[in-house]
Amino acid sequence: ISRTGNYTVNIYRKMDDIHGFINRSDGFIGFTGGYVNALVFSDAIGLTRIGQYAFRNMNHLSAIPLFPDTVGEIGNNAFFNCTGLQTISDLPNSITNFGVNVFNGCTGAMNISLNLPLLKSIPTGTFFGCSGLTSDIIFSDMTNVTAIGDNAFRNCSNLEEIDLSQFPTLAT
Repeated sequence: ISRTGNYTVNIYRKMDDIHGFINRSDGFIGFTGGYVNALVFSDAIGLTRIGQYAFRNMNHLSAIPLFPDTVGEIGNNAFFNCTGLQTISDLPNSITNFGVNVFNGCTGAMNISLNLPLLKSIPTGTFFGCSGLTSDIIFSDMTNVTAIGDNAFRNCSNLEEIDLSQFPTLAT
C-alpha cells in the first residue's frame, strides 16, 4: 500500500496472532509503518493476540482497528509511535493483558475511552509520551485492574489528572 486511504483487511482463514515482523512462517507480513489509516479485523477467525510491534510507526492510522472479541492480549509496543492515532477506544472487552509501552509515543491521541473489565494492569509505559491526552480519559468497568505500572502516563504533558476511582481494585 503506497498511499493514504481507508483499507479493510478481510481475513478468512484461521489466524491467532498479528505481529509486526516481516518473515512469519504463515506469510503474514504485518503492518509496521505504511500509509494505512483504517483497518478492520472483526472477521478474523480465532485471532487471540496482537503481537509486539504489530502496528508500530503507522503514523496515518487514526483509530484503533476493530478486533474480534477473541483477542485477549495486546503485545509490547503494538501501537508504538502511531503519531496519527487520535482515539484509543473500541478495544474488545475480552482483553486481559497489555504488554509494556502499548501506546507509547502516540502523540496525536486525544481521547481514551476503554471498557476492559478483564484487564489486570496498566503496564509500564502504556501511554508514555501521549502528549495530546487531556483529562478527558474514560475508563469504565476496569474492575480487575490492580496496578498501574511505572511511567504509564509519563510525558503526557496535557494530562492534568486521572480519576483513580475508575479503578476500584487498584492497590493503594
